[in-house]
Amino acid sequence: MKKLFALILAACLLALAACGATEKAEDTPDPSDAIVGGWTRAGSPELSGEALEIFEKAMNDHGSSEYEGVALLATQVVAGMNYRFLGVKTVDCGTCVTEKTYCIITVYKDLQGNARVTDIIDTDNYAGFCEDEGCWFKPASAAMTEELRAAFDKAADKGLTPVALAGEQAADGTNYRVICEDGSSYVFATLSVDPDGNAKITETKPLSPLE
Repeated sequence: MKKLFALILAACLLALAACGATEKAEDTPDPSDAIVGGWTRAGSPELSGEALEIFEKAMNDHGSSEYEGVALLATQVVAGMNYRFLGVKTVDCGTCVTEKTYCIITVYKDLQGNARVTDIIDTDNYAGFCEDEGCWFKPASAAMTEELRAAFDKAADKGLTPVALAGEQAADGTNYRVICEDGSSYVFATLSVDPDGNAKITETKPLSPLE
């Protein structure tokens, strides 16, 4: 009788241990199950510091020397972090004139700090970027000044939200290329400001979806 009781007790203890192990396993978070959020507009589009380091590391590992970073557009929390950059791709045509076009580059940084390119959307939006007189050039900062933002708000449709400055051109005044959001996509807008401070949007083109 004692032997039978001991066997029953041992079986119960094993069952309890198995349940405890199961509960513990279920309570242990899997890094791949981290909360996934939507894309959030970057607090600053300035491509510097940590953002620049992540971009350069990912592009170097990708072996894509033809891509240059311009601005940080958005981030997304995953099991790590996704970064969405505005870039410029240099197209070497050999005998023809070298062209530069805007692109959207997505970089994933994992929990260990490793960064890699996960997506590149090339567009036909011309960047130019040369040193000759009249050329478009890369702005010193992708962040829009208060003065430029006020000029944009005065000239643009209220449905456009400026996100980053993508290019400048000296003309009769100054032309600006501004990356905007319209609620569902990024829009490429050209803002012209004359010497008297009058501003108007001379062109808008779709760039890529927000999601």
